[in-house]
Amino acid sequence: MNQDELLALSDHLKCVGTKAVNLDRYLQRRAWGIYYSIWAFSIFLFTFLSYPFSLITSVDIQVAAYAISYVLIVIFAGYLSGLVFSKASRLARLQNVLSDKSQDKTDGGKVISYLIFFAIIVALVVIGTDLLRSLGGVILEASFLAIVDIYVYRMIRKSLGAIPLEGIAAISTFMFSNIGSAFSDIILRSPFYYGYFWIPTIIVWFIASVYAIYHSPDELQDKTDFQECS
Repeated sequence: MNQDELLALSDHLKCVGTKAVNLDRYLQRRAWGIYYSIWAFSIFLFTFLSYPFSLITSVDIQVAAYAISYVLIVIFAGYLSGLVFSKASRLARLQNVLSDKSQDKTDGGKVISYLIFFAIIVALVVIGTDLLRSLGGVILEASFLAIVDIYVYRMIRKSLGAIPLEGIAAISTFMFSNIGSAFSDIILRSPFYYGYFWIPTIIVWFIASVYAIYHSPDELQDKTDFQECS
């Protein structure tokens, strides 16, 4: 095989690899759209389950209902999210191969994922049971949710590179709701307004879901046609 043939083969492989990345970006953006809808509904349940649970007269039963239901919601939502992102590792490996980057951080990413999942459960128990509705508890809760928001930001950057518009909106509103709800607990000292600060996140995440799914085919648009890879 002469040098021209080697160059042609190299261009062909690069073209096919680029198309594969674009296809995976399309699947990944759709996955994020489904993710937003899963957690928008979960946040809705986290926020408004407090109203029927407040009708329970027994404090012990009320606390148990909060803890069990909230943990089940986050486990179920986390499981669905895991199914949605089953292709994420393949995308990361393909991008690393095309950019000649190493993949030594795979195990570290798994460890961080487990820690974040644990942090989510702890935060939800704190939110649901009011066990730490003190200044220290509010700060702890807000810190956990801030870590979750940063982690979502990190994962969007890792899977899509440039963060799309719906990702920026989702991350920003989540941080706003987190800070606003903490503010309502610390300054206003009333749980009445707590849920209202999470309504923007619920709405924006549902809209972000629709927007991401609708615009995910944009990732397939490329100047290079598949026929040019043959």
